[in-house]
Amino acid sequence: MDTLAGVGGCDSIVSVEVNLFDSITTVQQLSCYEYESPSGNHTWTESGIYMDTLINFMGCDSVLEINLSVEDCSCEMFIPNAFTPNGDGLNDVLYPIGACEYSNYEFVVYSREGKRIFVSTDSSRGWSGHYMSQPAPSGPYIYSITYVNELSGYVLHYGTVIIIK
Repeated sequence: MDTLAGVGGCDSIVSVEVNLFDSITTVQQLSCYEYESPSGNHTWTESGIYMDTLINFMGCDSVLEINLSVEDCSCEMFIPNAFTPNGDGLNDVLYPIGACEYSNYEFVVYSREGKRIFVSTDSSRGWSGHYMSQPAPSGPYIYSITYVNELSGYVLHYGTVIIIK
């Protein structure tokens, strides 16, 4: 917008719309938590409001305000650190929790002696806290989860879970 003085001291407000770019400008996702500005001059890793300047073939510039929202896209699985397989319908089965598509999935639970006591290659099947059709004793157990997904590649995750009775 600009104000122009006319003949006789009167002024006029003139609004001009200038389209500098023929295509839509986008933020490029480089990795799970890394984004590149449309100009290619900035890299961002956190949510926030950022400014970027684009220059067209005529040398004219435009300043873009970009509201970037970085979301967790790692697709890592989470597993609770304890469960209570007591038949009350609450926390009776131990399931790894994830929101992505997985391939080559394997969930293994080991006894304290290192013996494999549960194996599943189906992410919808969890451990009921039983071994050889008998309730496993209270206490800690070791688990491992392996899988492949598009964002993280091959993942091996392991830890300890406690049966509470």
